[in-house]
This record gives sequence, C-alpha cells and structure tokens, in this order.
Amino acid sequence: KGWTAKVTYSSESGRNAGKVTFSSPAKGKNAFISITDSDTAFEDSLLFLVVQVLNEVTGCDTSILQVIHQSATPTMGFITDSTLKNMKTGFLTIILESSSSSTLTQWTLKRIRRILVMS
Repeated sequence: KGWTAKVTYSSESGRNAGKVTFSSPAKGKNAFISITDSDTAFEDSLLFLVVQVLNEVTGCDTSILQVIHQSATPTMGFITDSTLKNMKTGFLTIILESSSSSTLTQWTLKRIRRILVMS
C-alpha cells in the first residue's frame, strides 16, 4: 500500500462533529470522504475536517485542513395583504429565518396569474 490516511471531523472545542467515512482511491478514481451529521448543536458553527496522510515508506506526513461552516436550518414563511385575493395587485413578503439571521424579501405584485399545482 505505501500510505495510510486518518480523517477527523470536529468542532472548535474538539468535540466529534459526526461520522466520517474515508474510502481509499480505487484504480483510476479519487479518494472519497463522506460525512454523516444529524446533531443540530453544530448549526451555525465552524467545523474542521482534517485529513492526515502518512507515507509509510518515507515516514513523511501531510495534513489537509478544510474549515466548513455548518449552516443553520432555516424556516420560511410568507405574508400577503388582503388585496392579493382579487388576483390583480398586492404584495408578497417572504421571510427566511435561522438561529443567527433572517432575510425579508418583499415584492409588489402588479399582475398575478393563477397557477394550479397538482400533488
């Protein structure tokens, strides 16, 4: 083989941030890292993925650090005014919120077409 690899995924405090699987490269293919994380405690945090590769022949090692921002899970809502019911004019406000920020987008609607969505 000639080399080994170790992968860690942790928070700023050093806590394990999820399950990490490292797949060695196959003939003609790259190595692959997959991360499984379902812990909401890491939302809106910086997490550190470190890959350490050791060359068993020379004893040299290489470390690769990737800093990952774990986004907060957003919630979305919308507000319309009563004039939207006449399907001619009105306003629509979309609110996207997370634990660290919020975004408010407002449109003034001049002409509205009805859209039928089948589910």
